[in-house]
Amino acid sequence: MKATVVYFSVSGKNEKLAQAISRELDTRNVSVDSVKLMPKKKTGAVMGALMAAFRRPADLETYPELGDGELLVLVGPVWASTMSPAMRTFVTSLPNLGGRRVINVVCGYHPHERVVERINRELRARGAGPIVSRAVRVSAFENPDYVTEIAADLCTKALE
Repeated sequence: MKATVVYFSVSGKNEKLAQAISRELDTRNVSVDSVKLMPKKKTGAVMGALMAAFRRPADLETYPELGDGELLVLVGPVWASTMSPAMRTFVTSLPNLGGRRVINVVCGYHPHERVVERINRELRARGAGPIVSRAVRVSAFENPDYVTEIAADLCTKALE
């Protein structure tokens, strides 16, 4: 099985979770490609929050190729109670997913489940197969073992 892990991270917390998921998939003999979304123009916290609140896209340096993988993993932050501009741009640019399995994880101080559901709706509209999703609080990153547990749980559910 092949997986593509796509993440956006400014503080490094989302990157840690994406790496934990990649490691967990690797231990389960899943071939993993990991891609960090990079906006062309760096924005500060205030501008990023405003772009998120008004649902403005970010111009990305590159758009990751999904290839023929059977699993897509998305890890991104919640900004202004919605998707970050980089993740929004990527999700809305996805081609037909052809039934591909998806792990969708959002992280934030108050990562509302409605953000997860909004992303899941976008994924279903693009032909996603089974979706395993979770909202993770930033405080979870204080305990590396807990991050590993989250990654293991998500992978177990996605690969069932």
